Amino acid sequence: MSKQGEKLIGRSLLSVTGLLILLAILVLVNVLASFASLRFDATEEKVYSLSQGTKEILASIPAPVTLKLFYSAGLEGIPQQVQTYAERVREFAREYEYHADGQITLESYDPKPDSDEEDWAVKYGVEPMSLATGEKVYFGLVAVSRDREETIPFLDVAREELLEYDLTRMIQRLIVEKTPVIGVMSPLPIMGTQAQANLPPSMQPDAEDAWYFIKDLRKTYQVRAIDPNAQGVDPEVGLLLVVHPKLPPQLEYLVDQYVLSGVNTMILVDPDCLADEAGSRGGRGSRASNLPELFKAWGVGVDPGKAAVDLDQATKIRNQFNVVEDNPAWISVRGDSLNQEDVLTSSLETMLFAIAGAVEKTEGSVLEVSPLVTTSENSSLGDAFTANLGARNIHQQFVSGGERLALAARIHGRFPAAFPDGPPEALDEANTPDASKHLAEAQKAATVILVGDVDFITDHYYLQRQNFMGYEMERMFNDNLNFLLNACELLTGGEALISIRSRGRFERPFTLVQDMQAQAERKWLDQEKKLMAALDDLNKKLKELESQKEADQELILSPEQQEEVEKYRKQRTETNDALKQVRKNLRADIERLGFKIKFVNIFLMAFLVSIAGLVFGIYRQRTSQRRG
Repeated sequence: MSKQGEKLIGRSLLSVTGLLILLAILVLVNVLASFASLRFDATEEKVYSLSQGTKEILASIPAPVTLKLFYSAGLEGIPQQVQTYAERVREFAREYEYHADGQITLESYDPKPDSDEEDWAVKYGVEPMSLATGEKVYFGLVAVSRDREETIPFLDVAREELLEYDLTRMIQRLIVEKTPVIGVMSPLPIMGTQAQANLPPSMQPDAEDAWYFIKDLRKTYQVRAIDPNAQGVDPEVGLLLVVHPKLPPQLEYLVDQYVLSGVNTMILVDPDCLADEAGSRGGRGSRASNLPELFKAWGVGVDPGKAAVDLDQATKIRNQFNVVEDNPAWISVRGDSLNQEDVLTSSLETMLFAIAGAVEKTEGSVLEVSPLVTTSENSSLGDAFTANLGARNIHQQFVSGGERLALAARIHGRFPAAFPDGPPEALDEANTPDASKHLAEAQKAATVILVGDVDFITDHYYLQRQNFMGYEMERMFNDNLNFLLNACELLTGGEALISIRSRGRFERPFTLVQDMQAQAERKWLDQEKKLMAALDDLNKKLKELESQKEADQELILSPEQQEEVEKYRKQRTETNDALKQVRKNLRADIERLGFKIKFVNIFLMAFLVSIAGLVFGIYRQRTSQRRG
């Protein structure tokens, strides 16, 4: 055999040996990796990792916690999204095991029909979902510690972005010895109507469910309605929630005493509360709410007659003429309008406010005011009544203020007393506040979160309900509820949970397209104003000409009138053509942007990868030739 042949055989043996060694290394690495606890989350927002807040709570668990996952894995016909989510829940629960230092154990159960596992699922309150075949699918989670238990009856796929919050909140409720108390003061039926024991069934009031946010608060807190005849501060209340206050002086005094005693408070006022059905029957301004004495003393407040309008963050709604329009009085807050430096709002992405007031600080106020939610700079304050008349009326009166308006703000400090000389005179002498417990000054610093809107916590402003295979599923389409719950957690001292909520959204708004659309809208808004002004001028001229006509010529257009009408029609046609061109340019810009993105994703990346592979192949070939 020639030397060249021996070299070829030697190279072949080396190649085969190298491949076998490489295969052995890969097998060994996989075996070792199966025993290792290495975790790496490559997602931008770390959606598969536990947040620092969860780790802090897990580090403080005083007794072992068992997580029991009930999932009907053996059934056929389960929707694919539920199957995928079940595996996601199981993997995420294992992260809790890993970080809890042995204090958490995960157990999985398949509750087959007529099995002991199904009996346990029913006992713990896990609710089944019915398939089209009539079979029941269980998909719930139970946390057990000592003699206490917490249950998520059904793990809703729509709440995937809140999975960590739901799990951590469930664990925290197990380890907290005393549940915080939230006191609620509101003239709206947010707590739901309750049956009255002294009335027969035929005379009972119509039952109304509590608002959704109240139901959600009850999962974590004790929620109590504040007695309007209360003589003083309830020492058990850790947070006071005041919603749409239309309060007589003695109740406003009660709020003042809560704040002076150091109780953190959240106040929601509104220049025009659309949810106030009773106020809507009272005429203009009757749906507004305010705390005039408190706001005057604090040097902070919301003008009850003014509503914020924001052209850059307008919301598409259907007006009274059944036409969809971009209404700037309905503000879809997003991006840097949500304070990214405040723990309460840094993880939120979008909120919706309908005819909201602006929180303003007066000169000389000693309190620290930090905006949480703001409008864009292309906004202003307008008449609250006009905000109900549609986008056209708002545009006609709009003049940009060039600065952001605070729709919600955090206020902190030692609050001045609104009633330093004692309680006001009561409307009912029997309900006079106890003057012996009067606080003339703040005992300690407190925090008040003031929001210029009430409607944002109404169910249909953030919640969609749909029936899925016989089970009512709920989907949050913005962060309104998250904002309220974050505020309650912050004000009751639970800051660890705030960093968890709203992490890892799977939907990302196309902000560049939104900015392009807003820019185009600003272009044609001035033209629309000119058109409306021309129409007003024409109407005035027609009225002047009409007044000069004889009585027997009322139905005949004079040459002057015909000339004015033709002039307007020509101007209107030209303006409409200009508007069409602007909108056409907008669509063209968006289409060009979409084409660029598709080109980069489909062609450019593939081309770059191919070039890189070709260069590497040429390099390998030349290296091999030099060695040969």
